[in-house]
Amino acid sequence: MKKILQNFELSFGCFVGWGLLYLLWLVLFRKIDPVIMVSGVFVAGFVVFLYGRFELAVDIPLRSLARPLLWIKFFTSLVLEIGKSTVRTCYIILTGRVKGKIVAYDTKLGSGSGRLFLINSITLTPITIGILSEKNLVYIHHLHIEDRDDYEAVVDKIRSTFEDPLLKLLG
Repeated sequence: MKKILQNFELSFGCFVGWGLLYLLWLVLFRKIDPVIMVSGVFVAGFVVFLYGRFELAVDIPLRSLARPLLWIKFFTSLVLEIGKSTVRTCYIILTGRVKGKIVAYDTKLGSGSGRLFLINSITLTPITIGILSEKNLVYIHHLHIEDRDDYEAVVDKIRSTFEDPLLKLLG
């Protein structure tokens, strides 16, 4: 029974992933054209195939899908953080105070999908770029870190803004 449930979750995850990639394809092209629609089916299917072929796991638990308010809260805070970070990045660049450093810190996220959401959220904010997620370490390039206190503040901000909500969502 457990094996059947695992196969169902895997199939369901592949189908949902394919559907989301297909919707993203349609949104990016912004027009309904038969060639675009058909090619989107194949491109999204190819990406899902690559995930299976290279054993990349989409390990989003089904229970997290039953938490739409937490997802809305997470994406709302992400959009707000992108706005605040854009303003701060402009200020840092215009004042010439760019002091980029690479930051590494331990994450508590155990799932591959959780780390993927984390590193993509970090990259979407203009002041930071997620470079690598390796086991429990996440490497980030940050535009403005001068000393150890700045490092601690950056890590605390990332944990409170992105990692803690993802822990609630994905376990």
